[in-house]
Amino acid sequence: MSVLIPVAKNVVTAQVADLINQSQDDVTPSIPPEKPVLTNKQALCLSFIYTYRVNNERSPSEAEVAESMGVTQQTARSFLQALQKKKCIRRDRKKVRRNLIITKLGEELLTKARVIDTSGQMPLFSTGSGA
Repeated sequence: MSVLIPVAKNVVTAQVADLINQSQDDVTPSIPPEKPVLTNKQALCLSFIYTYRVNNERSPSEAEVAESMGVTQQTARSFLQALQKKKCIRRDRKKVRRNLIITKLGEELLTKARVIDTSGQMPLFSTGSGA
């Protein structure tokens, strides 16, 4: 059998307000959103774009991305769309073709994954099939 104890509404409201204020003071600063995680194939695609741009001073075409990865152009396009969604690449709207640009986030992910060196000058990734 439960017993109800009458409590003044204002007292409860004041206690709840104190708890809310107390918890707001203890809240840590906002946590930055986590960086996207790339699949191996997305990282491979991103590193190919980076390497191609370093070596050729222009972006690869979707067909070249597909050929380098050994997939169809439609599959390569899906990788590119995923990289765009994760904000690792963007497309230069002024160009119709060869318009892939790696964002700062994309470069940071490549650097942290040790796909490129920290100076960003020489790719450490090879698209060749060496042992």
